[in-house]
Amino acid sequence: MRILFIGTPDYAIPSLEGLINAGHTIVGVLCQEDKPVGRKRILTSPPIKIFAESHHIPVLQPIKVSDANQEIKTLHPDIFVVVAFGKLIPQSTLDLSVLPPINAHASLLPKFRGAAPAGRAIMAGETKTGISVMRVVKELDAGPVMLVKEIDILPNMTRFELLDELSKMSPIALIDALNLLHNNEAKFIEQNHNEYTYAPKIVREDGALNWHKTADELYNQFRGVSPFPGAFGKLHITAKSTDIVVKIEEVEVVRQKSNKPGCIIKCENSGIVVGCGKDSLKILKLKPQGKRQMGASDFINGYRLANTDYFILE
Repeated sequence: MRILFIGTPDYAIPSLEGLINAGHTIVGVLCQEDKPVGRKRILTSPPIKIFAESHHIPVLQPIKVSDANQEIKTLHPDIFVVVAFGKLIPQSTLDLSVLPPINAHASLLPKFRGAAPAGRAIMAGETKTGISVMRVVKELDAGPVMLVKEIDILPNMTRFELLDELSKMSPIALIDALNLLHNNEAKFIEQNHNEYTYAPKIVREDGALNWHKTADELYNQFRGVSPFPGAFGKLHITAKSTDIVVKIEEVEVVRQKSNKPGCIIKCENSGIVVGCGKDSLKILKLKPQGKRQMGASDFINGYRLANTDYFILE
């Protein structure tokens, strides 16, 4: 098929590469515009653009999606394939796809519509997720679903690890979906819109730990925001009469009761045990703001941490 591929981040690259390897003709790639990145605000191309140009595929980067309509017409695509584009596509653009435009979304729809389905699924304590191939409609991730592939969320899996697995599953799902469409065997089933949940973009504030939550809930939160933007808390250190923000780099749940959420229960070479609403967390590695990552033992000795210290509950 002649495909207009619509996507932006590196997560979308395996899907595009898989379609190329399957023998489909990629007539163009539509992605978001180049944006300033980093402290020096260097104008940077999206990863999918760099990949497309290395394969001599035309790239479209309209600020307003519909501004590309005329150029899309000249490419004569049979179908649009969307993976992590990051913008809503207007109906005037969707109407240019001869076959129903499809999107490989990284959740079991109608759960976790939106920008961060993998991280939000982990944070919610889900044990399964997957790829849902749906028809693209102008509403966010609300189209009827034609194909679903499931994957287990392993107990210690972080967001980036899950995204890596889903990125490998996405091209398989898309190729199967395109075969069904080609053979006129595709069946689209409406989502139950009463059961949808929303998965907004994960931002720094999502990493702030509320120690009144259970240890399991906090561990899921840690996994869902790791490694970026990361889980963090503000720690009061009595010996230094100061409060410091620390990023939690490695942690595990311990079944130790505590009636003092946020308080340091034990300072051990193997980890710093902190009380939660139920059970406790053992911090194995952490990073003080503006400093290097440290093991628990080095942090305890360097900051003179004691059982009188605690994370501030904000």
